[in-house]
This record gives sequence, C-alpha cells and structure tokens, in this order.
Amino acid sequence: MLCPSCKVEMRVESRTAVTGDDSPDTETRVMLVQEFFCRNPKCERYGECVEQVTHPVPLTRL
Repeated sequence: MLCPSCKVEMRVESRTAVTGDDSPDTETRVMLVQEFFCRNPKCERYGECVEQVTHPVPLTRL
C-alpha cells in the first residue's frame, strides 16, 4: 500500500485484538489489526498511522 501523500510503500504493523473474553456470557471475537505507517522521513505523514484495516479471525469450537 502506498502513502497517499508521497506515494512511498508504507510499513505495516500487525496485532491481535480480542473482545468478549472476560465473560462466558459474551461471544469471544478475535481480530487481526493491521496499521499502515508512512516510512518516508521527508513526508508530512512520516511515522503516522495512515490507515488501519481489521480482519476477523474465525474461531472453531472444540
């Protein structure tokens, strides 16, 4: 993915987010969160999270 300001390929950081894991009454959901950062030091958006994309991770019941 390219930075919308300077058109340089962005850096990606990923993490996992879990919701609903505190109580057996709520459904547990796992999400993969990817954040895209500009890596061009001369760009006005350098080091800033330009875009965030969230993907659900399917869970299987045992």
